[in-house]
Amino acid sequence: DYLDQHSRRSRDARIPPASFGAAVLRFADPGDLATLGAAAQSRGLYRDAAQLYKGAITHGASTAGRDLLTLMRRVQPDDKRPARWIASHAALNDGYGVTELLKALRSAGATGQATALANRIARSPLGDLRTVVQLIDALHIANRRKQAVALADRAVRADHLSLENPIIVTSLLKTLREAGATDSVSALLARNP
Repeated sequence: DYLDQHSRRSRDARIPPASFGAAVLRFADPGDLATLGAAAQSRGLYRDAAQLYKGAITHGASTAGRDLLTLMRRVQPDDKRPARWIASHAALNDGYGVTELLKALRSAGATGQATALANRIARSPLGDLRTVVQLIDALHIANRRKQAVALADRAVRADHLSLENPIIVTSLLKTLREAGATDSVSALLARNP
């Protein structure tokens, strides 16, 4: 315990060598990449932070997209390439992360990239119903009604989506009504959930 405490104090402010970032990308647990990216960013290691965030995005952490976009806007405010990359590579498996990413793209003035991401969401494979509800809600919050309605229409007509859980179905109905997808509400009720 003493040695652990001593090394933490004595190495707290030291910057690791450049090879450390590459090693982390190669060997670290993918779930830790966003956290390591935030740690690198807080120490001013923006290049390493960007690489770690990109790694996290490719492994499914959509909130890392928001963090990468924020970092890149600080470093290169006029460069739209990071927003394009994020919009085309962000995972669509987390409604909260997608909502945050859509908000970040909108606040960055990257409306084209936000539209591209919304279009990806509307055409995304339909996984479980809970994620679909979160994605429809994310599109609604981001004022992407057309894409929300398109995803809702696909979802309620998909036979493989189970309507067994009444809480999720109720949430879906509420989300559909809020998004203005009245045809989808009718189609869902016709399935007699």
